[in-house]
Amino acid sequence: MATSATASCKAISAIRTMVNTLVGEVRPDAIVHFAAESHVDRSILSPEPVVRTNYNGTFTLLEAAGCTSVARFVHVSTDEVYGSLAAPAEADEQYPLNPSSPYSASKAASDLLARSYFVTFKLPVVITRASNNYGPFQFPEKLIPLMITNALEDRLAPGLRRRPCRSATGCSWRTTAAASSRSCARAAMVRSITSAATARCRTWKWCTRS
Repeated sequence: MATSATASCKAISAIRTMVNTLVGEVRPDAIVHFAAESHVDRSILSPEPVVRTNYNGTFTLLEAAGCTSVARFVHVSTDEVYGSLAAPAEADEQYPLNPSSPYSASKAASDLLARSYFVTFKLPVVITRASNNYGPFQFPEKLIPLMITNALEDRLAPGLRRRPCRSATGCSWRTTAAASSRSCARAAMVRSITSAATARCRTWKWCTRS
């Protein structure tokens, strides 16, 4: 365990050195910080890499920005830091943070860290909290890039299937929505996440008792 922790610390230190060197050489006018582990379900199954990337990664970039005196640091966050709002409630900049998953909690923590650099070190930080962003080269685990990628590659979109259709002119194929299959797949994923969360809770309770 100690060896693993030491290797992890060395890797983090190497990354920070690399980022500081890169920002120092390029000396950008601004840093726009989009990078994040952004999958809520994955953050429930495995919170550690989400916290490491979203919080520690933000710290690394803030430090690099401070050392090179960038003119603007744009920290791209998420509306999920406000938690689930019951209609007709709407969140604005003054709404209290109320994250409900390891992902949204890690983003809320990085928001507060970025704000602290603005208040304490006068780093020109701007925090944005938009809903889902999408664009070129986005990883196709998200709905919009997944649908577009499948369409470009002439593949069926998730939740659709091809099935044979007998007609008077012979056998043709048609695409039909497999709503039941999609629902079953979603239910299976929810069960998997719930099971993992339950197992984690049991582990913590066991550790507490021991």
